[in-house]
Amino acid sequence: MPLRGGKCTYIAEKLNNTGEVIAVDKIPNKMKLLKQAADRLQLTNIVQITTDALKYGPVAPAYDRVLVDAPCSGWGVFSRKADLRWQAHNDIPELIKLQEKALEHAANFVKPEGYLVYSTCTMNPDENEKQIEKFLRRNPKFTLVRAENTISSDFTENGFLKTIPFRHFMDGAFGAKLQRTK
Repeated sequence: MPLRGGKCTYIAEKLNNTGEVIAVDKIPNKMKLLKQAADRLQLTNIVQITTDALKYGPVAPAYDRVLVDAPCSGWGVFSRKADLRWQAHNDIPELIKLQEKALEHAANFVKPEGYLVYSTCTMNPDENEKQIEKFLRRNPKFTLVRAENTISSDFTENGFLKTIPFRHFMDGAFGAKLQRTK
């Protein structure tokens, strides 16, 4: 079973336990598991806030980097979570609206020249590429930072991070890095 808080603890470690990583989630059990992981790794630079991420935020662009670890259909992790096939994310249009809200909300907190990263564990283009394309059309102050500039082209497609289980022998995942230019 994978540990919870992997992206958050990785970021905290990359900062060498300095700076501040703010983790926001409305599910108390997820936050408890993140706390356990942070304690195990002796990370003290994570601030946990248990609330709905869509209700959280500073009053002005305050962050150099913002990660949207978006709720998604999970199509990229079917191989290890077969039960997802039978669960509630049948309403993909509603899920896409939630992702759109999360991206728009998170964009408000990115400082000029800062970065917004959007991440999912699905291979559904409507939740990934199309979501980012729509966001960029609505938000001209953001531009795509092409993934192939920093990641092996084996794991990129059309400027995005994209892993495919049968090709890469890992979970399917998507990532887009956007920079606020104004």
